Amino acid sequence: MTSHWRVTYSITDMDPTSIETHLRKQATYVLIRTREATWEIEDRDMIPAYRRQFVVEQGFSWLKSTAVINPIYLHTPHRIASLGFIYCIGLMAWNLIQRNVRTYLKANQLGLPYHHKKKSDHITTRFLFELFANLGTATQKYHHHSTKHLVNKTGWICLALQALGISEDCMKPVLHRMGLH
Repeated sequence: MTSHWRVTYSITDMDPTSIETHLRKQATYVLIRTREATWEIEDRDMIPAYRRQFVVEQGFSWLKSTAVINPIYLHTPHRIASLGFIYCIGLMAWNLIQRNVRTYLKANQLGLPYHHKKKSDHITTRFLFELFANLGTATQKYHHHSTKHLVNKTGWICLALQALGISEDCMKPVLHRMGLH
């Protein structure tokens, strides 16, 4: 059996007010900001200024991915502002990590695996964290006691920890550090 479809359409002129209303609704752009008395920038100038800050857009790109964050429904302006604040704090920490690692690598003329595993002193925080993906702990049991230790610790992980300014001891299992083996 074959199905046949027929589409009928018509074109209707819209009045300019309806077009303007529709375009404004479709062009709504939410931007969370703090207003300081010392700032000399008007609200209407914020979006063009924000769009010029591609680093900010790059940093928040993970928010726009449905794979990373499930939809969140916030019902009050206070909650929206609070979530925006938390995201800003997270982005600042993310960028500080990236800045400090890049500074360390450049100062010491070193590199970590980046795109296509090529060494670079311009690594992003995302790629830095991916170095730790296979790091884990294993427990070895000897008669009446057990010992935990790190497995899959690579030279890249050791260099990443140095670039972060973190001791390798922080990566040891908690029970081992507390002497509870």
